[in-house]
Amino acid sequence: MRVFVACGLTERKLGAAERKFHKEALQKFVSPLRTYLNTEMAAMQREKRILDTKRLDLDVAKNRVRKCTKPAELPVSSVLRVDWPFSFSFAPLFASFFGFSF
Repeated sequence: MRVFVACGLTERKLGAAERKFHKEALQKFVSPLRTYLNTEMAAMQREKRILDTKRLDLDVAKNRVRKCTKPAELPVSSVLRVDWPFSFSFAPLFASFFGFSF
């Protein structure tokens, strides 16, 4: 009879420890992971899509520049986007310096 009582107490302690483990795992791992996936991961995926689009636009602009034989055929946006890594506020100055017109 004492063996069954000891076994029952052990089972009760084991059940309490398992509940405590599940509660702590939810609080310390699952909830932060869920928050990360819902906020940060969504933002990263959105930024990755934008980056992929920009990369494809750059590839198209580079191909247009490569295919052109005369500077007059170059689309202004392609020249500015591919060849000049500065802001558009300086673009008219440098474009007129190199002989391109808008």
